Amino acid sequence: MHPRPPRIAWGILPIFALAACTSSPAPAATALPASPQPPPSVARRLAFSSNRSNPNDYEIYLVGLDGTGLVNLTNSPSRDTIPLWSPDGRRIAFISDREPAGIYAMNPDGSEVTLLTDQRVSCNMPDETLAWSPDGKTFSFVTCHDGQPEIYLVGADGKGLTNLTNNPAKDFPFFWSPDSRRILFTSNREGNEEVYQMNADGSDVERLTDSPSTDAAQGWSPDGTQVIFLSDRDGNPEIYRLDADGSDLLRLTNDPGIDAYAVWSPAGDRIAVMTNRDGSNEIYLMNPDGTGTANLTRTLATEALYQWSGDGSLIVASAFAGEKWSTEIIQTDGSGMTALEYVGYMSLWP
Repeated sequence: MHPRPPRIAWGILPIFALAACTSSPAPAATALPASPQPPPSVARRLAFSSNRSNPNDYEIYLVGLDGTGLVNLTNSPSRDTIPLWSPDGRRIAFISDREPAGIYAMNPDGSEVTLLTDQRVSCNMPDETLAWSPDGKTFSFVTCHDGQPEIYLVGADGKGLTNLTNNPAKDFPFFWSPDSRRILFTSNREGNEEVYQMNADGSDVERLTDSPSTDAAQGWSPDGTQVIFLSDRDGNPEIYRLDADGSDLLRLTNDPGIDAYAVWSPAGDRIAVMTNRDGSNEIYLMNPDGTGTANLTRTLATEALYQWSGDGSLIVASAFAGEKWSTEIIQTDGSGMTALEYVGYMSLWP
């Protein structure tokens, strides 16, 4: 599972406004169409939230990437949203307003529903405010329970709830390091938004960027040696790269469009970035040094939320065109794309 687009200070920019739209209730959907030749990735499954059965009731569903095997996992009168696969695929976390309201986890067949925390995700935070640690032992989230957005952690067994940031500033979004030992996050604790990192227990907070502009964390390289972030320090929102110790700054994008939401591929050989440099939001791929940029989607649709598959062969994205949302299954080698009816907020495994 890979992180979702960050919402930062540039909320007025079209690309961020669009990303925020995907958290809004979508129209009730009809049955998903099955492709005549299921792709090799049919074993991959999308967990998603939808009100397809009742406009006033959101449930968590599973479906294959060929559009078949649709299953309602929660099937309850409560509002169940934002599903997230655990790294090993054995659990799905989700937010629910059932009693008590909070964050729950369940097996992929909907059984063994357990409460992780009754701390509610609040402040209208975007989707990257929830995340499993890569080792699957803990679950982290952002809540405004203490007045400002804070990063909390709880064990996968629901024990050990801890406020990691405990600071009057706004601390979000955040991203786990691949070894589950460090957390990258954005904070305005020293005035403007900068990129920080800390240990997984909240200790050893280190500031990585120092600029009068807005800097927003985007994520780690798969080997944990580098981080990427979004900044307007040169007058336009662009993607930058740093070593994990804050050295060796490199600007990766340089164009008049808005470049945002960069996500490293699982193998570390490419970085996906959302950009409107060609007039509408598209997903581009580039090398980790910013070279070799290529438009992956090339559609009339406006792409929004997306994530890599575990092997890097696919990107699954939400797209909007002609007043209609769809879910795109994109081959990252550029060989093709399949469109499914929009399935709502989604989490892909593996």
